Amino acid sequence: ARVPVEARVQQRGRKLAATTHMLRFLAAVALGVAPLVDTTTLTCPDYGAIRDESVDANKFEITEFAGRWFMIASNEPTLPSFCLCGVNDVTVVIDAATPYYTYTNTDMCMGTLNISLPIKGVLSDDPLAPGLLMENVDVHNRTMGSLDPNMIFHVTRDESGTIAVAFTYACLGKIGLKERFSFNVLARSGSYSTDEIEAMVQAVNASAAGPLMDMDSLVYNDAGAYEQCGYL
Repeated sequence: ARVPVEARVQQRGRKLAATTHMLRFLAAVALGVAPLVDTTTLTCPDYGAIRDESVDANKFEITEFAGRWFMIASNEPTLPSFCLCGVNDVTVVIDAATPYYTYTNTDMCMGTLNISLPIKGVLSDDPLAPGLLMENVDVHNRTMGSLDPNMIFHVTRDESGTIAVAFTYACLGKIGLKERFSFNVLARSGSYSTDEIEAMVQAVNASAAGPLMDMDSLVYNDAGAYEQCGYL
């Protein structure tokens, strides 16, 4: 029996999403930034165990997540070490039948090549936890495969009250031989020094949430990197 066109499209999309993650992961393995052997016993933490009051519903609105973010620190396991200057351009749609968000992650690879990956996800259905997002690779305006948690667990604000830095933690499921996670520090500006970024990371590491998250092998993108990539 012939498989319906709709089903074939979804099957191909799921294969493409998995292949995209795997290719990026294998490139990272080849460069020694993603170990093949499981060296940790970490599992995906409960959102309530890592979030703090800065992302409570009475202090944080998901529409504040829209716009451009500079990925100033990340240990995204599918991203090869020769890809730097990560930028996420986020759109949040709250007036759809199923509220959703999309973003494109763009990285400068090997100094000249911009590589982009489209992501789409659904907003939290818990009014008390607006930072609990679910997402996956977006293929032809479809999220393929199961949706993975991407949790906004802490934000800091500038003197005007605008979010300056957002901290996220994503559980990517099993890639290769182990569960993979992605810790990210996203900033509205790419002008931070390495020392400033390190201080932010250390503050999270010293918090109650720190031991619950994989924060190893972080790559920093400081002001010098973003200037070299043409963003500053």
